[in-house]
Amino acid sequence: MLRFNCYTTRIICLIIVQFFLNAGLSAQDDKTDNSESIVENKNDSTKNRKMTFSGYPYAYYTPETQLAFGAGGILIFYTSKHEDILPSKVTLGAWYSTNKQYKITLTPIFYFMKNDLYVSFPASLILV
Repeated sequence: MLRFNCYTTRIICLIIVQFFLNAGLSAQDDKTDNSESIVENKNDSTKNRKMTFSGYPYAYYTPETQLAFGAGGILIFYTSKHEDILPSKVTLGAWYSTNKQYKITLTPIFYFMKNDLYVSFPASLILV
């Protein structure tokens, strides 16, 4: 059975946080040429209506579940070509612990009729 003291748990959490901070995430391009203004930028992210998927791994420790690890993801898409419609999302996450527990969560959120109709039905499966 794996047992971690408080100091070891903090070190593991710091390593995981540091990993994600150093993952090369950047809010700005590395371009040094400032000749292109924001108005002239043709790659406006608000006009992008393509379906996108982002996935992520995670791990954590609590006294109740002990060490747990899992993965999740979010699928983002639009249900209409109308400019004002909000993006619909389907989020899926799952984890397993060394205490033989697991949880699977599915959270879909859909927007229809120019955001007048909002449909969400989260579901979770937890086995202990």
